[in-house]
Amino acid sequence: MFKNMETMMETTKFKTPSNKAKAPFIYDDPYDDDPLLKITSQPDGSKNIDYYLINEIEDIEDYIDFLRALSECHPTDTVDIHINCFGGAMYAGYHIFDALCDCPATINMHIDGFCCSAASTIMMAGDNFDFASHSCVMVHSMSAMFYGKWHEITARLKFDQKWFEETAREIYAGFMTDEEIDAMIEGKDFWFTAKEAHERILKAREEDHKKQALVAALAEKHQAEINEEIKAIMEGNSTVAKKPAKKSAAKKPVKKAEKKSSPKKEEKTTEENK
Repeated sequence: MFKNMETMMETTKFKTPSNKAKAPFIYDDPYDDDPLLKITSQPDGSKNIDYYLINEIEDIEDYIDFLRALSECHPTDTVDIHINCFGGAMYAGYHIFDALCDCPATINMHIDGFCCSAASTIMMAGDNFDFASHSCVMVHSMSAMFYGKWHEITARLKFDQKWFEETAREIYAGFMTDEEIDAMIEGKDFWFTAKEAHERILKAREEDHKKQALVAALAEKHQAEINEEIKAIMEGNSTVAKKPAKKSAAKKPVKKAEKKSSPKKEEKTTEENK
């Protein structure tokens, strides 16, 4: 955390976890073989997960224990991720990002050094953020290699281009401007100091919280209306239930006009019969 940033830090709107590890705490770690992962059980029944993302991001199988621990979290739990990583495999980074977004626990991101490429993607899944004074963040476009028959390569290239552009705009929205994301997709690297990254993430999360508050208020309003209508239905006073269903207007049969024979033609036919 910055030592001379008290004024900026006072504006932080993030929720502060209330169940950080406090003595006495109980170690209950089923993953003792992973030195990067530590799970601590708290006296109140919740748990804290500490994970150190410090190596190059490679095969997703390296994160199975961590992903399993995330899937077993509850809303009262906390997850502290310590990042000092230059990035790596994008598909593994996206997998971890999605797992963190789906995790009901409070996610605390501690940027302890470099947070680059796929690591910056993982960073964006946090709820709370703590940047070391000399840390930094780097965002850039994807790197990839393809092989196969020409039509397979071109099909994969077209898909990856569309897929990466959509995901990049979604993940970095608010943290970067639309123009910056466009430039990043085209090949420009973006480096942010700890102060710049912290200010950007504060602004992005504040906007997210405002939107979430508006959505929650709207849902609450309509839920109250739904509850009232359900109550009325159960009491037999529902205006919806009593409202007669609209009957579709029946089409009246159209009478075909009877053909009248022409008088001149009748006269002519009579003359011919004589």
